[in-house]
Amino acid sequence: MARRTRRAYRHWVHTGKERAKALASQLPGTGYLPMFLPATDSAAIRAAASEIEHRLERVDVLVDSAGMTRAVPHGDLEGMDDETFDRILITNVRDPFAVIRAFLPLLRLSGDAVVVNISSFAALKGEGSSVPYAGSKAALDTMGKSLALVLAPQIRIMGIAPAGVDTDFIPGAYPGRLSAAHRTEPVEGNLPTG
Repeated sequence: MARRTRRAYRHWVHTGKERAKALASQLPGTGYLPMFLPATDSAAIRAAASEIEHRLERVDVLVDSAGMTRAVPHGDLEGMDDETFDRILITNVRDPFAVIRAFLPLLRLSGDAVVVNISSFAALKGEGSSVPYAGSKAALDTMGKSLALVLAPQIRIMGIAPAGVDTDFIPGAYPGRLSAAHRTEPVEGNLPTG
């Protein structure tokens, strides 16, 4: 996303600090701000918001793209341990909430801010890498709708629900499967939330 938006935005926060640093080194110009926002540490997220306020004064666009999963067949309930289940929910639901909560004053300063939650087609279809992943993305969608109701019109909340994406996000995913999914699952705007 940073590669595609580099002309419009020079600053961003990323939860994977090493990945963010690597990406920043590939982008032209200067002024990028890679930061680590651990999903389980609301104080660190608030500290990051404070640093962004000090450096940038406000936030116009906030993209919640953190995500976590572990591929477990939906019928294999014993294959999903409680620790992984909890980690998926914390990363995919609580973390976006904590980030929006921490950055809310900066979003309000914009006067016309937008929050983009990266969901998944799994939320709509009940499919995907695992049951907790699909459920967590459905929870993110519902949370986005709830936030849109209370933050509009000053802050818009949007959800994007892509189908398969060719990344290293899901170990074991292969391009043939993604190509087939792209042919059979049209991209739809299913989450207009605000």
